Amino acid sequence: MVYCIHLRSEVLNNLAWQLATSAAPAARDGQRAVQLATRACELTRHESPMFIGTLAAAYAEAGQFTEAAAAGECAIALAATMNETNIIQRNRELLELYRAGKPFHESTVPK
Repeated sequence: MVYCIHLRSEVLNNLAWQLATSAAPAARDGQRAVQLATRACELTRHESPMFIGTLAAAYAEAGQFTEAAAAGECAIALAATMNETNIIQRNRELLELYRAGKPFHESTVPK
């Protein structure tokens, strides 16, 4: 049962990331990405910094930059408790975009 929940949350997270960050504008759907990322976070009890980072990207694509920044900060804080340095750094880079009112797209390289 736990394996099924984990697999489902991974699938939801991956789809949400694609809908939020695809290089192809026609493939993006911020509102749907928020729904899927929210569900993935719920399934993992908001204990996955990677999934919370996806939720942040989804919020940004949906134009909800305040929520995107808050989720990005949460992902960083949670990753710090787990010593996940790669996730911390990536979310710091993305957080700069969200604070500037910009979503991340795969063709976009954060500075």
